[in-house]
Amino acid sequence: MARKRLREMSFFERANNSLEGRMLRLIVRYSIFLGLVCFCIGAMMYYNAILQDSMKAAYDRVGSDVLELKAHYAVEKYCERVYEIFQGIDNIKDQNEDYYARFDEIHDRPGYRGMREYLSGMRTADMSDFFLAVADEERGQLVFVADTDPREGHEYPLGKTVGIPGFLQRYFFRSGQGEFPHSYYYLPGRGLVVASASFVKGSDSSKGVLIVMYKAYVAAGGLRRFVWQFVISIGIVMSVVGLFLTRRIKKTVVTPINDIAGAAEKYMKDRRNGTLKTAYFSELNIRTGDEIENLGLVMADMEQDLKDFIQDLAKVTAEKERMSAELDLATSIQQNALPNKFPPFPGRGEFDIFAGMDPAREVGGDFYDFFMTDSDHLAVVVGDVSGKGIPAALFMMTARTMLKDAALSGLSPAQMMNRVNAQLAENNRDNMFVTVWVGILEISTGRLVWADAGHEKPALFHGGQWSILEKRGGVALAAFEPELLALDEEPAFAEQETLLRPGDVILQYTDGVTEAMTAERKLFGEERLLEALSCSESTDPGLLLPHIRSRIDAFVAGVDQFDDITMLALRYNGAEKA
Repeated sequence: MARKRLREMSFFERANNSLEGRMLRLIVRYSIFLGLVCFCIGAMMYYNAILQDSMKAAYDRVGSDVLELKAHYAVEKYCERVYEIFQGIDNIKDQNEDYYARFDEIHDRPGYRGMREYLSGMRTADMSDFFLAVADEERGQLVFVADTDPREGHEYPLGKTVGIPGFLQRYFFRSGQGEFPHSYYYLPGRGLVVASASFVKGSDSSKGVLIVMYKAYVAAGGLRRFVWQFVISIGIVMSVVGLFLTRRIKKTVVTPINDIAGAAEKYMKDRRNGTLKTAYFSELNIRTGDEIENLGLVMADMEQDLKDFIQDLAKVTAEKERMSAELDLATSIQQNALPNKFPPFPGRGEFDIFAGMDPAREVGGDFYDFFMTDSDHLAVVVGDVSGKGIPAALFMMTARTMLKDAALSGLSPAQMMNRVNAQLAENNRDNMFVTVWVGILEISTGRLVWADAGHEKPALFHGGQWSILEKRGGVALAAFEPELLALDEEPAFAEQETLLRPGDVILQYTDGVTEAMTAERKLFGEERLLEALSCSESTDPGLLLPHIRSRIDAFVAGVDQFDDITMLALRYNGAEKA
């Protein structure tokens, strides 16, 4: 479906498609996107910060618990004894009653039971795990010394072993490397936990490690409050910034563009109504200091240039109309100057003649002529001037007049050529020339004497078939001065003679016929001309020429031609029909 034009849109359609509306929607979309990005980054940073705080708190807590526990109980002794017993057990996989019985000497001590109860009292509700253990680096095992899990059946007994995953071993086996690290990680079935620990003695995990793990939701308890605070804050900030940007963009972008668009719309409206002012864009006075101001200046310059162009166009149009009228008049004069009434000699039945000229432009350089020089002689002329347009038409009229004067003076075709060549070559500063074919028919005998000045070879219908007559030499008139032609041993213009029988037809034409061209630049040529002549149903000149022209039109298929197309056909009927 075709898109509506601006003046066809409703107010809501204009608002929806306006730059202001699009910029507002763009700001909202990108503000939301930016807010989400900032929220994600802020949430991650806040979450990491509170986790770091939780880990530090866990480490501080477990460190103080170790000190407090050591102040009341012999924690080191119990851990070292558990480690010694564990080292003396060969098969640790089969943890049956005999296995746990080896740790009874520690379990039955009142001090140990007091330590375990004291440790359980230190446990808080936010702890996921809180236990005392030793680590065997060689076997990769964590051996429980005292567990505080309050759930029934979940408290690990003394001596219980747990394999230490590879990613945790680097935390437990850090003898001589300082404090126990604190971090958070994901445990299958337990989720995210915050963990830390403290060595009982030095940094040797075989001497005992007090480990604490906090549930993740405890560490992230402040995240929900942070989310609400962040959303409200960023919403307020984006609203203020968006409002400021919208107003700023409207002032510096949307309003100036709307002013330019309004000026253009008013310009078109006034132009349709015929009430154009002198200035539309120059009155806007846009001062944004950027490309929009440049656009306003360019539009103002364009307005002035367009005004000057319209004024010049009006002058050119008027001049063109004047020239067109003069060309029409020249075309009419040229067409009227050529014989155009057929049959031209109603009282003469010895011959039939028909001719036509189609100029490629308003006026052409081709011409034809025929006239009686006396009661028994008919002169026939076909010519083609170099060039096109008015100069060629003027040169054509001059050459035609000179040729007719020469023929009426009783000169032969060759003599006519020599005289007219001398006349045209005189003061020929533009170096124009004309090709000419002249024939004089003796009506009583059918004898045709003709001469050629660089023109096309004529076609002859004789004995029931068409052929192309050969010619001898001949140069275009005005191409060379008479002095130069006299230097040649051969005459410049040789006469030839053809005897016409009743029913014979002579056809002469200009090169616009054989050089008629298709879009693929193929020429009509002499072969197609002979084919067109041979397939004609009639030799009547009045029917023959339209037939040839129709074949040319079919061949070029509507392609404009660059040369005039002129043809003249003369059929000799015999002296007895006089």
